[in-house]
Amino acid sequence: MHARLGGERAGERIKLVGTAQRVVSGAWWFSTGIVVADSAPLRSVTERVYAALGLPLDPATIGAAQEANPALLMEDLEDAILDVYAQNGFR
Repeated sequence: MHARLGGERAGERIKLVGTAQRVVSGAWWFSTGIVVADSAPLRSVTERVYAALGLPLDPATIGAAQEANPALLMEDLEDAILDVYAQNGFR
């Protein structure tokens, strides 16, 4: 999931949600990571990992939800996610 920024970075896109999955015989695993604040440490380590793997990366695309909405609180995001899960039958 991406967000478009406003202000001095208007129009730029940042990645808000990352996912990982693993499937093996008889089992599967899927996880989601959401960065809410302070994306600098994640950006730094991701740059180093991609460089070590020889993969291209635009570090400007790595961001945090508060970069798109500075007023967003972790609790508000958590409540919104839990509401969506509940609306879809997950408790």
